Amino acid sequence: MQLLWPYFRQIRRRDKDRAALSKMRGGDGILCDRRYCNGAGAEAVGKVEGKNGREVNMIPLGFQLGHNDFEMEYKGKKLISFYRFNQKGSYRLKFSFISVDSPCRQAIVLHLDEFEGKIYAKGKELKKEKRKFPQLIFPEDEMPREFELEVVLKEGNLVICNGYEYPDCPELWGSLSNGCAMYTEEIAPNHLIFHCNDYYNDDDLNDFVFGMEINKLEEK
Repeated sequence: MQLLWPYFRQIRRRDKDRAALSKMRGGDGILCDRRYCNGAGAEAVGKVEGKNGREVNMIPLGFQLGHNDFEMEYKGKKLISFYRFNQKGSYRLKFSFISVDSPCRQAIVLHLDEFEGKIYAKGKELKKEKRKFPQLIFPEDEMPREFELEVVLKEGNLVICNGYEYPDCPELWGSLSNGCAMYTEEIAPNHLIFHCNDYYNDDDLNDFVFGMEINKLEEK
């Protein structure tokens, strides 16, 4: 299956979708539910629906991580909001979709806020949009099971995380918010597996699982 150009997409947000979901950006640029962006504490959050439809009485993991420098210890695991790739030079990143256990569509998301360099897919450069919070989204149901990117990092870093499509708003993608969290498993040197939580407020960390292999390329 070929990697087709239209599948590299930036997040699209429509005004009517934002109004319908009552979403907003926090001061750090992260898209999140208004209850959590306004600094509501545990008492204000209350019960939130989990992915199985049951109410869950817990503070969403994404909210907890946002108040703990985006990483924390939780039930014996080190949870993170994202993986920061900061190795300067040319690298091949091979991504693989492993499993999905969620009613939401899932995606691998690259945040390019602090990225200076170039990203290629099959020799074609993926342009960084000149706007706030530029991103590239790779939906699991539109991509090959495995795909590769060539990353030439000059300065800054590349933030890698999971993303989800909001359940009631097709084509409205979110990440780093609500229940989002993940932990990494290193199965070999430079080969990581990401176990991810998505939009729903639970802590099973099996909503989306994907892998990434990192290989150094010779400088051109």
